Amino acid sequence: MSNLGSILKNRREELGKDIQNISKELRINQKYLQAIENGEFRSLPSYVHCYGFVRSYIKYLGLDEQEMMNLFTQECPKSIFNPDIKNENAQIFDEVNKEVSKSQIKKRLYTYSTISIVFILIATIYLYSIKKPKIVDNESTAKSLSENFSVSPINDNSDNNSPKTTDNIDSSSNQLDNNAILQQLYDNSASPKDNSADNKTVLKQIKLSFYNTCWVNVKIDNKTELDFIAKPGYTKEFTFKDFFIIDIGDASAISISYNNQTIGGLGKPRESIKNLYFTLNNDKLTYTKK
Repeated sequence: MSNLGSILKNRREELGKDIQNISKELRINQKYLQAIENGEFRSLPSYVHCYGFVRSYIKYLGLDEQEMMNLFTQECPKSIFNPDIKNENAQIFDEVNKEVSKSQIKKRLYTYSTISIVFILIATIYLYSIKKPKIVDNESTAKSLSENFSVSPINDNSDNNSPKTTDNIDSSSNQLDNNAILQQLYDNSASPKDNSADNKTVLKQIKLSFYNTCWVNVKIDNKTELDFIAKPGYTKEFTFKDFFIIDIGDASAISISYNNQTIGGLGKPRESIKNLYFTLNNDKLTYTKK
């Protein structure tokens, strides 16, 4: 008999209650109440029935419901009504573990295989680099042979009084020198000297100085145009190749400098002048009005 069953039975007897009458009042089959008192919980139809019957019986007898239900949970776990569930869950868990183990083994085999392949490739490359025949540098070999090669004079045994072959050696040296000169000429013709620096156009530097406020427009070689309003003390520099044309709102407010030459007084105060054409004549700045 369980502790819970003993407590329920003792309490019923203290109250002088008959189990048959309690069965009628609670509308619970007497055999189920008897099974609860005997601790035979599994003989009830299900865990839900057992839980409800026990709870109703505890309330009827006036016992501490929370304390008694905690005791019931300890003595009557759900698994006693479905013992196969636990075994089934354990079986499923074992199968899952087996699948996980197989997956881990496959991953490890893949990793080890990859590492082995990489190692074999590295070893093959290393062995190939060791056994690879060295390519002889033809140029360095030829140079070495030419340095170690010595020309021996040829002696004519038929004539012991013939002169030494110094002239022949000198002629060979001259021939080598001529070949070197021809090679140098060929190299020069193959890569002609860049004379672009000699043909580079030299640009001329112009400086404009202003003594009063005025508007200015400058056209440089028909390509560049400057258009601005100058204030007293303002200077402006630019370069040109062939010519430049100036339009100015105050002809007396500007001076134009080139090298050591300065041109000013282009007109009267506040006089507007257009199309002043400037160019160089014998490295001297001159202008005309177009």
